Amino acid sequence: MRSSLLRPGTLQELQGEFDRAEADMRALLSRLSRHQLTAHPARGGWSIAQCLAHLTVTTDAFLPRLTEAVDSLPSGELRGVVYRLDPVGALLVWLMEPPYRMRTRTSPRFHPPDLPSADEIAERFSAAQGRLRDLVGRCEMKPLDRAKIVSPFNASVRYSPYAALRILAAHQRRHLWQASRVRAELA
Repeated sequence: MRSSLLRPGTLQELQGEFDRAEADMRALLSRLSRHQLTAHPARGGWSIAQCLAHLTVTTDAFLPRLTEAVDSLPSGELRGVVYRLDPVGALLVWLMEPPYRMRTRTSPRFHPPDLPSADEIAERFSAAQGRLRDLVGRCEMKPLDRAKIVSPFNASVRYSPYAALRILAAHQRRHLWQASRVRAELA
């Protein structure tokens, strides 16, 4: 495992990762034709639109679980705390990081919806990112690595809210990387 990915982190670093994901999304969508947005790569897989829509669907599935967990945690004297990944979270972050180590299929619940335009894709992605950044802002002084949530992907998998946020960030990097490869292929 790459130690830099699994080292302890701060909420400010997470905010930066979500900010970068939004900037990367906007760069991907800039000057993109409708064909480029919806075309599938020659090797198979999702279009750029599908990658971005999937990220929004995934964030929307995580947010209620994360919100409930964060709101139930006590506040304390934890300002500027450095959080650690639990073993399950560390494994999932490592597996998600691009370039991906294995291709996996997602359950139908997480399949991307068809969205009509780059503007709508960007608007929905940005709205989900905004809700995610707001939640991270509410995490200050909370013991995020001391609670567990159930994964929206698999009910038998549990990890800390901090791990869930890191998994989401790695998942975003994975599919933004995938979408950038599609864009390069179509250029």
